Amino acid sequence: MAKFNKLRFASVVVILAIINIMLFTITNFIFLAVFSTEATEIMPYFFGFWGCEVVVLAAKRIFGESKTKTTAIKEKGDNG
Repeated sequence: MAKFNKLRFASVVVILAIINIMLFTITNFIFLAVFSTEATEIMPYFFGFWGCEVVVLAAKRIFGESKTKTTAIKEKGDNG
């Protein structure tokens, strides 16, 4: 049950990141079309924050799976 909740939380964070980045990009395009200027000061921070969130979740999932696979292999080797 705990693993299901962790995967569900990770999925929600990734979906939230994608939606926020899409809305931010669309808003910037509208801002550029109306005012002919870009909002460049906040863009790196916004994309950096959501990019780091997604990378951390992906790293947790990758290293968590490899750790469980390694322990499963060791247990099989110890038994037989």
